[in-house]
Amino acid sequence: MTLAKKLILGFGLVLVLLVAMGGISYKALSDATFGFTDYRRTARGSLLSGGIMSSMLQMRLGVFSYMISSSEAALRSYEDARAELAKGLDEADRSIKNPDRRKHLATVTEAFAQYTDGVIELRKHDQVRQAEINTLNGMGAQRVQALAQLAEAAQREGDAVGAARAEAVLRAMLELRVAVVKMMADTDVKWLEQAKQDAVLVSEAFNRLVTDVRNPALRDRARELYQQRTDYFSAFERMSAAALKRDDLFHNRLSKLGPVIAQACDAIQNSYEAEQREIGPRVQASNEQAQLLTGAIALVAVAAGVVIAWLLIRVVMAQLGADPAALAAITRRIAAGDLDVSFNAGSGRLRGVYADMKDMV
Repeated sequence: MTLAKKLILGFGLVLVLLVAMGGISYKALSDATFGFTDYRRTARGSLLSGGIMSSMLQMRLGVFSYMISSSEAALRSYEDARAELAKGLDEADRSIKNPDRRKHLATVTEAFAQYTDGVIELRKHDQVRQAEINTLNGMGAQRVQALAQLAEAAQREGDAVGAARAEAVLRAMLELRVAVVKMMADTDVKWLEQAKQDAVLVSEAFNRLVTDVRNPALRDRARELYQQRTDYFSAFERMSAAALKRDDLFHNRLSKLGPVIAQACDAIQNSYEAEQREIGPRVQASNEQAQLLTGAIALVAVAAGVVIAWLLIRVVMAQLGADPAALAAITRRIAAGDLDVSFNAGSGRLRGVYADMKDMV
């Protein structure tokens, strides 16, 4: 084998080892990059589902606060959270491709739409409720004041029976207002029933007042107030109906949709976390394996390089027989006509080109 072939073979082997080491390193880096990309994707998905769940919680808190206070601040809090949740759903729709996760996302989207429609309906009922509460507060105060004035007028005229009857109506009216106010504050059917019973007592007291009061003008005023009681109780019934519908909507619809969204978001988040638990160890094992292979090949390449360099030096020196500088000096002397050249065999025999030059001289 020629020297050139030996050199090519030796350096080629080293290059093969270096290419193998580079290929393994590239594969390890690619696997790590893909693994990091997948892990980042699952982390973003998990955070996104958590953000949707957080926005839903803020929405529910806003609605709960609105149920208590009917305030614009509570509505703004709800609307802000609803906008954030809608934004999160849009982003999730673009980023989530897994079929199972998309099923859960569809559940969240549908429940969110139902929740939004429910809140719109709830607000309508609450607006009716608030309007009737304002009406009742005005009418109630006016009726109480009018009855008090009627009792005072009967008292001034010396109509003790009429005054007593007017005061009885006033007490019955105040008891009715207590039930009405409790129904305003705590929507419960028992307060509605209590108000109905008190309304019957108010009617009976009015009948006695109209019968027993002596002054015709006061009697006509009592009849007028008696007729107006219908307007008051009608407003109360409208307020009660709106309040009961509002509470039924909140407890039996909205309160059930919230957990549905939370469960679907939990399922999406758990799915991402399960994928993260699979990706992490897999990427770590791949990196560790690549490190071992790269280190082993690097050691082999270094050892092979040392051995090949040593072998190439031996092969080259065996073919030349002496140091190239010594050969060049002898060549120049021979070219100058000096054939009295001594060749030093050292500890062994002459070899290669050095031996051929001795034979030539």
